Amino acid sequence: MKETTETQLATLSAHFSKLEQFCGRPKEGQTIGEIFRKLQESIASLGKGSPSGRRELLEDLQVRVSTWLEVWPRLGKDIDFRNAVAREARIWSKKLAEAAKRP
Repeated sequence: MKETTETQLATLSAHFSKLEQFCGRPKEGQTIGEIFRKLQESIASLGKGSPSGRRELLEDLQVRVSTWLEVWPRLGKDIDFRNAVAREARIWSKKLAEAAKRP
């Protein structure tokens, strides 16, 4: 059964919220990698069949998450980097949660 767009947006929001939480746990590097991969899957799934405006937003998010995943092994222990990712994850979580509430 296919999830609604609203459900997919809410799921994506939850993944970003988890990312924010785990960025505050320096020993959770492997879990964060798993969250990045779940984000990539969710974004790709949501992007299929999305209107062009939303698709562009999702493509931007996909690039951002892919970049984080790529640099995480080098920068994941840097507290400033972790805090920056956490802040951005919080912003996206809120934006996506709001979008999920709109019809």
